[in-house]
Amino acid sequence: MKCQYCSELCVKIGRQRNGTQKFRCKACKKYQQENYLYAGCDQSKRNLIVPMLTNNMGFSGITEVLGISYSTASPAAPRCAVVLLLR
Repeated sequence: MKCQYCSELCVKIGRQRNGTQKFRCKACKKYQQENYLYAGCDQSKRNLIVPMLTNNMGFSGITEVLGISYSTASPAAPRCAVVLLLR
């Protein structure tokens, strides 16, 4: 498996609590899974939160559209403020 952060080789390092295989990158030492069970862990969905916030979509709308919890979407608010200041 290739690392989703640095594209280096990952090795098997054990199992998660839910039984899925856990991997660790040899280069950046980050842990990850090959397939995530929870929608909030999906990086592509997390990358959509800031553009949705900058287009005036509320947290409740974001959580409903992406299928994630409020506590997953709310930490993106400070990143959104930085994006708006840099415009």
